[in-house]
Amino acid sequence: MREFKGDWRDLFFGFRIALDLRKMFLGLLGMVFSFAGIALIMFFGALPSEQLVRVDGILMAPDQFAQLEKARSTSRIKGEEVNLLELIKEKEFDAAFFLVTGWVESNYLAPASRCMANPGKLALFPSTEDAKTRIWPWLVMGGAVLWLIFIWSKFGGAISRIAAVEIAKDERITIHESLDFAKKKFTSYFWSTVAVAVAFLFFFFVNVLGGLVGAIPYAGPVLVAILCPFAFLGGFVMLLIAIGGFFGWPLMSPAIAAEGTDAFDAVSRAFSYIYTKPWQYFFYWLVAAVYGAFSIGFVWLFTLVMVRLSIGSAHVGMGKSLNPVIDSLFNIGTHGPESAFSGLSIPQGILFVILGTVIMVIYGLASAYSVSYCYSARSLMYFILRKKVDSTEMNEVFMEEEEEDDFFSEDTVLPGGDKPGKEAGEKQPECQDAGADKPKEPPKPMTDTDSLPTSGAEEPKAANGGSPGAGGTESSQKGI
Repeated sequence: MREFKGDWRDLFFGFRIALDLRKMFLGLLGMVFSFAGIALIMFFGALPSEQLVRVDGILMAPDQFAQLEKARSTSRIKGEEVNLLELIKEKEFDAAFFLVTGWVESNYLAPASRCMANPGKLALFPSTEDAKTRIWPWLVMGGAVLWLIFIWSKFGGAISRIAAVEIAKDERITIHESLDFAKKKFTSYFWSTVAVAVAFLFFFFVNVLGGLVGAIPYAGPVLVAILCPFAFLGGFVMLLIAIGGFFGWPLMSPAIAAEGTDAFDAVSRAFSYIYTKPWQYFFYWLVAAVYGAFSIGFVWLFTLVMVRLSIGSAHVGMGKSLNPVIDSLFNIGTHGPESAFSGLSIPQGILFVILGTVIMVIYGLASAYSVSYCYSARSLMYFILRKKVDSTEMNEVFMEEEEEDDFFSEDTVLPGGDKPGKEAGEKQPECQDAGADKPKEPPKPMTDTDSLPTSGAEEPKAANGGSPGAGGTESSQKGI
């Protein structure tokens, strides 16, 4: 069993804890669902407004077409507008990808760059006068963010649970058990992230409403001056929430996995730890980041060398017959999937599919190691900070068996209002002898010698303290 010190040196166990096929497989599933969901969201986001222009069989962006028209002002240029669905139907996948990425750049990257170039002007929306167009990109981004939170509340919670049990108990739970735990605690995982954003937006809109008061004629500026201290107080609270949420968010998932708690307790623990031990927390992140960079590089180097050695050794045996398969594998990204099977025989095509699938899974698991390391390092940091702040030992973790009492307790009520231990409709006696459940022995037959006192035995005294007289004899006879 690993011996944890309860300090920063425990972060160097992150490589061994993260190098686990269970965590890497869950991380791979999370990555696949994340990318697929975001691609669909961006596709439908770019669908209603974006389009390209085809001029003499050449596709170009609308602004490029406008520049071309301006350059050829003497001759009219005929252009055909093509939307995203038409591009996909015509199998113009490169153009469709260019259209979606162009929409993302114009609506997100360009405003962000303008905001960084001019920090005094908050460029929240694209440079357009259409209010509907200004709001739509940010609704799409909100949907993408909620999708990521949804996915990683499930798969990230499962990875955190595996890491927490392994750190505390040195036990290995199955993928099914971790996913089942994440399913039970899904609302806690989800709302621990969303609640921080909701709290921030609440105080933000309170200040916005306070600013709207200033639009009241004459009295508005006076009211704003009176409410000005509350505005600064709201800004102070927003800053605390923003700092705690941004830096404390990595500790919320491990808190739920280790404590089996709810979202509120996870958020309060995260805020408490980073505000109680801020410098230690940042130092832990520095150590984990540097160590993680080396470990992720090692995993990728190991994977690349392994794949090359495997294919190279197989190539020695197969010879030139493997060359078309290798060329298709390593050139599929440049020539596209349609030309991958060109020049391949049926057996080579089968080998191409199987070999390509295996290589994709191997590379996917190597990529998922970074996800596994991230959640494992966060779990280690949580256990270390918990020991520093709450003096809780590293081997303490919430186990579902601990909260399961006996199947039937005294307060358990069966259907029909009966309590366990009695038949339906039967009244339970208020007082019952200890030996009532045992069968009584039949009375022994008395003999003549039993009624005679033995020699030397002390005669029993009467109950009233006197000598045994008639009353004593009478009671003896009744006993006989």
